[in-house]
Amino acid sequence: DESFEEYVARMRSDGEWAGNEEVQAASVALRINITIHQLEMPTLEVVNFPSDHIRVAHLSYHNEDHYNSVRSLQKEFVPIESRRGKGDALPSVGSWGGEGGGEDGRRGEKEEGRGGKGGEEEWKREDEVKMMASTSMSDGVDEDKLADVVQCFFELAGEDASLPDPSIVEDALLSSGGNPHEAAYFLFNLSASAATSSRDESSQKQGARQKKAEKGMSKKEKKKMERRLQARNKWAEDDEDAAGKRGGKGGKARQEKGGEREAEGGREESEVSDTEAAAILKAVSAVRI
Repeated sequence: DESFEEYVARMRSDGEWAGNEEVQAASVALRINITIHQLEMPTLEVVNFPSDHIRVAHLSYHNEDHYNSVRSLQKEFVPIESRRGKGDALPSVGSWGGEGGGEDGRRGEKEEGRGGKGGEEEWKREDEVKMMASTSMSDGVDEDKLADVVQCFFELAGEDASLPDPSIVEDALLSSGGNPHEAAYFLFNLSASAATSSRDESSQKQGARQKKAEKGMSKKEKKKMERRLQARNKWAEDDEDAAGKRGGKGGKARQEKGGEREAEGGREESEVSDTEAAAILKAVSAVRI
């Protein structure tokens, strides 16, 4: 028997992928579709996302044993002359090892991968975390909806955000009644709350350090610090007042402009700018119910 952590470590060391389960996990974790090419065999396509706006990774598969290279990675599928692998080869982008499909190519690939060089260069820690999250699913959890939750979460939080624990992702999906959009919003708010708690904890620690420092101060030094804090707070209040006045003027100007627009065109709704329209379309297209 082999634990999941040991399995991931072995894959990282060997630089090899196994069967359909791993290919599906890679597709979901990296948010790409995958096309697998094998000599004298039909082309296989792993499609987990709408093919009109998602990247496609083309893999070459040799001797029913291992994947040799990523032939191409692009936004749209590149058709080949034959569905059975007799067309022109796609340009090589990266490889785990030997370029050949025979025994020599397979041996060279495995030796390089087990040596640590091939696998370590191609494998990224963030991909490992995403793959573990995408494969650690409970029974009865819809894999496609879970992938939608992950995709929508990154749309909301940004590509650099950290994905929550897989069990939390599953709980969010189940609690939302299977709605990926609601689950993603729950995870996003959860991450924001965690960040706020972290800042509050940091402020508390800073206050404790300040009290500790005050113990060794004289009365004169304490009064000096109090004056500095009062001045700093006053500056902050002045900045807020100034911002409020600017906002009030801006709001008044917007109201006047809105009145002019209604008088001229008789319309109650303001026009949506191109930038706002693009943002709305992006948010809507990221959600699949």
